[in-house]
Amino acid sequence: MLPLEVEELATDAEHRSAGVVAAHATKMMHRRSCLMYSISDFPATCADGQQPVGKPRACHVPPNAPRGIPIETPGFIGEVLMMHAPDEPPAAGFEVAADVPAFSEYFQGRHRRWEFRIQGRFRRRPEGNLYFGIALRDFNYNQAVARSSLAVKRLGLMFIKWKVHMAWGDRCESALQRDAELSHLVTDLTGFDQIIVTPEGEPPPPITARLEGLGFERAVLGYKSYKQEADSLSRAISLSDTYTFCFWGPSRNVDLLRWQFNFGATIPMDRFFQEWPLHFVLYELDERPLESKQPNTSSNGARHLESRKRYYLDIMGWSTKVDCSHLAQKYTFLDAPGGIEEEMAAEMAASGTAGGGDCRPFNFSKAQTPQGTNKGSRDCLAKTQWMVPPLLSVRFVHLFALFALLWSAFWPGVHGVTVSQ
Repeated sequence: MLPLEVEELATDAEHRSAGVVAAHATKMMHRRSCLMYSISDFPATCADGQQPVGKPRACHVPPNAPRGIPIETPGFIGEVLMMHAPDEPPAAGFEVAADVPAFSEYFQGRHRRWEFRIQGRFRRRPEGNLYFGIALRDFNYNQAVARSSLAVKRLGLMFIKWKVHMAWGDRCESALQRDAELSHLVTDLTGFDQIIVTPEGEPPPPITARLEGLGFERAVLGYKSYKQEADSLSRAISLSDTYTFCFWGPSRNVDLLRWQFNFGATIPMDRFFQEWPLHFVLYELDERPLESKQPNTSSNGARHLESRKRYYLDIMGWSTKVDCSHLAQKYTFLDAPGGIEEEMAAEMAASGTAGGGDCRPFNFSKAQTPQGTNKGSRDCLAKTQWMVPPLLSVRFVHLFALFALLWSAFWPGVHGVTVSQ
């Protein structure tokens, strides 16, 4: 095939991919929401040794879906659910069921504004330490980090009493290396707010059900006991058990719908991330001191290079307020698998709601948690822990200074403080 024809095909594929994202955003024009995508193919530089054909596939994860969205990667298979509270309280007099935002009942009386749930089985047993958190895979690294920012980072890390890896990532010429480090803010499995393990042969709780009192909850056990449970679980991952991970900790301060930080004052997130998405990642890291590996030169642990990682999950997201259409140059965007897009559109059409999207009501009575023996089940009141978002550009120096002051007073594990719901 002639080079010109190859270029034309690539351009057509990019336009189709951009059209898919535009269609997903159009469905949500009636209210603020977020666009989420599960990455199926990981970079060839990672330890998996994958050589993906073409661009990585990014499958849509519609928010507030009536059921879990299937996900499958080389290391994990299952489903994911992204729930968020209504952007604004429903207006008085709403009588049409379809006008009531999905999961609005679930979020009533809670401080959390959104919640991720991931449920499924591991396809390989981790050999290294597992890390969960936020990374910037897509970002403009052609900017240096100010010395003042580095100093503030060191100050902030002094307040943290547990394992966390925070890195600005390689910048400028160093960022062009094939194995450059990304910006990270990750920790171990304690980064999840709740973990439920369902033994083989038992039905896991529906991913859309209320999960209070099941499994291990960080705010109920306290950080120290929760870490012991999480570390024990991490060392004994089973390929036959079903794992349910829930994450909502920073949701009261990180507004994904409005794309802003809420710390008393409102701070637009696009000032710092520009037009780049966040990546919620779960991976294992080879931290063995091999000669072929780069030495541990980071002040807070080994460098998290792509060649040292094995990814299990990578879920990318941004607000509908942000224009990330340029990402079609890097990813092949696809509809959600399993016909969920058509199912949601049909339900919206049947209810007479224009635009489709994420405003389907959800009845929790139809998805009650089954009575079973999930490991670590405890009856408790749900609370959460704060988690600071990644600090990734020169402009973050002032925000990070604010975090440093807040950490000592508010982050659980430092003084034992927890934040309700």
